Formats: sequence, C-alpha cells, structure tokens
Amino acid sequence: MNTDRLVLDASHAGQTLSAVLRRWRDVPWSTAKEWCTRGKVTLNGTIERDPAARPGSGVVVELHLGARPADAAA
Repeated sequence: MNTDRLVLDASHAGQTLSAVLRRWRDVPWSTAKEWCTRGKVTLNGTIERDPAARPGSGVVVELHLGARPADAAA
C-alpha cells in the first residue's frame, strides 16, 4: 500500500484540507477533492471526506493512494 504522511504546522493554518493536499502533492484541485471524497485521506487516523475541513497544527495527514475507496458507511 502506498501511504504518504504529512504533519501539519503553523504554515498550514487556516487552509482547507484540499488546499493542503494540492500544495503538498502538486495536484489539481479536482484530484485533491476526489481523494477526500473517495476516502483516501485520514486525519490522525480517521477518514476525512470533507475537502473543506480545516485541520489544525499538529494534525497528521495521511494519503492512502493504494487503498480501495472506503465504504460509504464508514
């Protein structure tokens, strides 16, 4: 499984999750948003499907590109 990890710091303050992903991985907005809605992103180990979420400093963002899309009920 391909998993990347980023620990947020003060430079990420106020940014949406999709903005963090876009800048971190140098991808289009649509890709960053899709990763969220497909359950490919976790914040401190919990799936975050909202691309507009605003995680704080110290939060661990993990991107699970090799993972199958998470169950919609999760």
